[in-house]
Amino acid sequence: MNHSKTTKLSPRRLKAVGLATVGLMSLIAWAATAAPPPPPPIPIRPLDPVEAKTVSYKKQIKPLLGLRCVSCHGASSPSAGLSVLSVKALLKGGEHGPSVIAGKPDQSPLVQYVRGIKQPRMPIGNGALSVDEIHLIREWIAAGAQDDSAGKAGKTAVVDEGVINPSAPLEDETDLTLAQIRAKHVARLPAAPRVPTVSTTTFNPIDNFVAAKWSEMKFPTPAVCDDATFVRRVYLDVVGKIPTESEASAFIADKTLDKRVRLVDTLLARDDDYAAAWLPWWEDALASNGAHQGGTGTRPNLRQWLTVNLKANRPYDEMAAELIDPTTQTPTAMMTKGWIRNDDHVETTQSAAYVAQVFLGTGVKCASCHNHFLNPEWTQRKFMGYASYFAPKDVEVIRCEVHEGDFVPPAFLFNQPAARNVAAHIPSDLDNRLKQVSRLVVDPENPRFAKCITNRLWKRYLGLGIVEPADDFRVEGNAPSHPELLKWLADDFMRHGYDLKHTIRLILTSRTYQLRYDPKVADTYSASSPDKPRYVRSPALRRMTEEQLMDSINVMMGNGTATRAAYEEDSSALTRALGRPSSRNEVSTSRSDDVAVVQALELLNGEEYSSRVSGGAFARAMSLERDPARVANHAYWSAFSRPPTNPELGAAKKFLRGESASLPEAPKPVTENIWFDSMPPAGANADPWTSAPEKMFLGKPSHSAPVAEEHREQHFEGAATPLRVERGDKLFTYVYIDPAKPPRELMLQWNDGNWEHRAYWGENLIDFGASGTAARFPMGALPPAGQWVRLDIPAASVGLSVTAPVGGMSFDQVGGRVYFNRSGVIPEAKPHAAIVDMVWALTSSPEFQYIH
Repeated sequence: MNHSKTTKLSPRRLKAVGLATVGLMSLIAWAATAAPPPPPPIPIRPLDPVEAKTVSYKKQIKPLLGLRCVSCHGASSPSAGLSVLSVKALLKGGEHGPSVIAGKPDQSPLVQYVRGIKQPRMPIGNGALSVDEIHLIREWIAAGAQDDSAGKAGKTAVVDEGVINPSAPLEDETDLTLAQIRAKHVARLPAAPRVPTVSTTTFNPIDNFVAAKWSEMKFPTPAVCDDATFVRRVYLDVVGKIPTESEASAFIADKTLDKRVRLVDTLLARDDDYAAAWLPWWEDALASNGAHQGGTGTRPNLRQWLTVNLKANRPYDEMAAELIDPTTQTPTAMMTKGWIRNDDHVETTQSAAYVAQVFLGTGVKCASCHNHFLNPEWTQRKFMGYASYFAPKDVEVIRCEVHEGDFVPPAFLFNQPAARNVAAHIPSDLDNRLKQVSRLVVDPENPRFAKCITNRLWKRYLGLGIVEPADDFRVEGNAPSHPELLKWLADDFMRHGYDLKHTIRLILTSRTYQLRYDPKVADTYSASSPDKPRYVRSPALRRMTEEQLMDSINVMMGNGTATRAAYEEDSSALTRALGRPSSRNEVSTSRSDDVAVVQALELLNGEEYSSRVSGGAFARAMSLERDPARVANHAYWSAFSRPPTNPELGAAKKFLRGESASLPEAPKPVTENIWFDSMPPAGANADPWTSAPEKMFLGKPSHSAPVAEEHREQHFEGAATPLRVERGDKLFTYVYIDPAKPPRELMLQWNDGNWEHRAYWGENLIDFGASGTAARFPMGALPPAGQWVRLDIPAASVGLSVTAPVGGMSFDQVGGRVYFNRSGVIPEAKPHAAIVDMVWALTSSPEFQYIH
């Protein structure tokens, strides 16, 4: 038998150990006496029995406990056995007995712990509750700890999700295409809700559903808006910018009865503008990121994918399915690769939550850590089953960072027939899991997919959704304001092939959309009063997005060739102040409508905004106009799509005469501000750069790339003296094309911190940037050969402005021999200051910046 070897300590070592032990014990004793005393209990104030009876568990106490306590006391194995998920659980309590004693707030352990009378004070690591929050809990307990949640007070609506025939026989649809599944499932949908009969004037079935509620409430029929309001509203909603003066005046002068319907059709046919108007919302919603937004994106740049599909009006279910499943055999599928991310647990659950939020209007992200406290529909285990579809293997339940060893196989969120069909055949590989879940998401029998997008369209054009919040559909609560209308819209959308433009047209041609804005009856939504009825007797007031505002200013100022704001690459203080995100790293389906001091400061004193409202053909032309009345008339038509009222006209004439704005200034000669000639500016790093003394321009040699068939370039960066450019300026470069060796394409690029500012002539061969945008703006045919030609490029067309100086330039070509020389900027002639002030006043007004 082996015995453990012992070590004999020397007397000196024993003495050292003894001293150390005595010292350690002394240190422990000192630490105990030196420990700070617990903070005093949080004070309380007297209770009012009458006020206490008004406190709602559902609306006040449950959200408060969910926010502050559920991370530790909301799981299936809550800390100390105490769950705060229901009144029943609070009354039952945990390991130490009941947490709440009805009618006795100050004897209730819940109050004693959150006040700090009992230690440790709760919640741990989540900040102490305020005096007001504790008072609210005490009032509720004092009034008897009543439960007014669903099933008690009967006020929470239970929404009919319309799940189709859950006992239908199982079917194998693996070999069917998405289009075949759509046709098959749409054919077995139940009939749409009956369109109600009403006595008031209606334009299409939407109006019948809305007017039926008016009739029920005995409301008078509200009036429709005038033509000036309609033309401006519908232009902003469909193409994302206001009409020109000529477009607005022509529409108003038209006396035909169907002109509003024809205008809607005309605008929906403007595919490029339609896509540009929709693009910002979708980029926000999908967290589309890339070089155009800066920073490190969490999702790929989906701009090209979105533009292609929106212009083509591709069926919405195909777009959503392709985004979830990039292995789809379609031309654009590979553009979506990387949107679903699943490298780890967090990325997998986040991808699953994003799909549910954007395409199903369902907020399930909270259930990734614990059972959803505010929506009992989503337990954590149910969410993990859904998330497993987005991973190559089953996802583990990790509850508040604790791994539970419970791996949940894929299971869809809703009990639609297709979900039961596939339950017995769950793929083991990621590609087929994504294919399966993509089909379940867009399935016509999915109770939320079609409702979610039709609700978003309603919110986009009327200001508030039929369901609010639009990202929080629930079985219990958040009931639709017009449930039968939402069902009918979703059904109509599916039966018309998931055609976005069809449903948009239906909404825009309804009488409901065309109602006059009336703040007295306009609906509002507040999270504090979610059950407040909505009747749609007026559209809600909507603030223009940053993109709508910038594009509309360009329309007013006559900058017709300016790049659409959706495609501008730069983030500036102005764009951020107006709500455009500087980067898109989180899914967001709405921007704040709140106004802030920073917005006012940018509009009042911002250099960029001043540049935008002072540059353009309108300000220059009005500076030469002698008649103040004509100036005012053009200005109001250009800004508001209407003539000025008599008081407005009088005020404008008085202002313009006082400022002598009617006296034209002598036109100033065009001046070239030369940046450099044959060699790059001082301090620039050029590579490659080849001088060409054989071709002189004004006594100076040119520069040219060697002849070759492929793409070549000469460029420089880091000029010590950068080029200053304002939006109304024109960039210029002189070129000479060898008539014996013409190129196929010419391209100029400017660098103001990035190279996303390009113009090209000839064929569209050099694959830089998105074609048709500021990153690759088409200028037409090649210039004439055999002579020096000045190429003029509007700065706005390539997205350059005062926000950043240009420090680099590139000269590109495909094939041929081209000589380049003098480059710089031609400053825009400055308009009269009074005209600029007038434009600023109009464009900064609520009438301009809001959609009425």
